[in-house]
Amino acid sequence: MESDITLEDLIAFLARIPGFNDLSRQEMEELIAPIISVAHFEPGQIIIKRGSVGRTVFFLYDGRVRVDIPADGGGEERHFFLEEG
Repeated sequence: MESDITLEDLIAFLARIPGFNDLSRQEMEELIAPIISVAHFEPGQIIIKRGSVGRTVFFLYDGRVRVDIPADGGGEERHFFLEEG
């Protein structure tokens, strides 16, 4: 999928994230930016399920994500939201 996010946008975004903000611009350009993929998800689309084995780190560039945590042992299902970052 094509993205409107530029290299400048990506570097500015990463510079606000702990752990990445210690990297130099050159490190972000040469080491991090080439391995990042940008994906768009539709409202209601499941991105990952609890217990799934994954090899991906997700950063929320724009928007909001609802996280559903299933009830354990008869408790109530919980929900919370994540925003940019």
